[in-house]
Amino acid sequence: MAVALAAVNQNGVSGGASLSISLTIPAGANRALLVLAQSIANDRFAGASPATWRGAPLGSPIRAYWNSGTGNASFYAWLLTAPEEGAGSVVLPCNNSSSFANAIAFACTGVDQVAPVAANPDPFNNTFTTSPRSLAITAPAGGFVADMIYLARAAAAPTPDSPQVAAGATMVNAGVWSLRGSYRTGAASAMGWSFSDGTQACVHGAIALNAASGGGGVDGSAAGALLTATASLIAGTATGSLGTLNFQAAGLEFGRRTGLAINTFALEASVNYRYTVHADALVLGAPIFTSGVVATDSAGKLPNASNAAFVTGQTVWVCAVRQADGQRAIFPMVVA
Repeated sequence: MAVALAAVNQNGVSGGASLSISLTIPAGANRALLVLAQSIANDRFAGASPATWRGAPLGSPIRAYWNSGTGNASFYAWLLTAPEEGAGSVVLPCNNSSSFANAIAFACTGVDQVAPVAANPDPFNNTFTTSPRSLAITAPAGGFVADMIYLARAAAAPTPDSPQVAAGATMVNAGVWSLRGSYRTGAASAMGWSFSDGTQACVHGAIALNAASGGGGVDGSAAGALLTATASLIAGTATGSLGTLNFQAAGLEFGRRTGLAINTFALEASVNYRYTVHADALVLGAPIFTSGVVATDSAGKLPNASNAAFVTGQTVWVCAVRQADGQRAIFPMVVA
């Protein structure tokens, strides 16, 4: 399986307390959301509130870099596996200042959900005089690389080297600076840019993603287990297809009890959950898989899940958490 770009968008701000990027993440297996951001003159993302996608935290940055020396610009990156599908916004809270910030969001499919990051090199921060500017980074076959570059004293926007593709618009203050990003798919050893100006102060960073093996991932089917208003559970042990937890199996509906009888319940349609998957043990250890926010369908079931971490014949335990109130259902499944 190869990583494919499903959607990309960019936005920039001057001052302000946040930066928002509109994006639509389509259904697809092994989804990932990669967000790159830069600011100039100061570190606008340090100490700010968590970055989010549709209100769900992106987690800690996988790269947080700023050097007040020659480049005097920051480079940040966030990665969220199995992001919630649909239209929404990436919101990056910023330190409220007069300086500029630029960010690009990449929605991809085919990304390894266990070890998604192939390379995360230290950003380049220095002055150079020759074109092109190149940053060494290794992406494997089927992988994906995205980068961002800041150039001081840039009279015009820099041009990404082939086969890189410019991502979104370019923020340019002619003769003062420019901020721009690009991406490429497949194996790569470097990301490069050409420019027409002389000596440049520059900060240049990049992130490479691994492709998922086989056909694993999180798809758009649906899944569940019966959850009552007091978080009691009715669920059998379900058997999935190869590498898949088949939440669509009969008896795995989520719902709320509506009466005293255990079988009197209303299905929960369009209700948001997150879940973790754990190896079978007397004490549940660290999860082998963590989902994004997923919603039940009209039958009260969550999306099927496929992943390289799921081993054929393995019994696993699923802990599903209803996002509205934190109620939990824990039940076994078998990967077949």
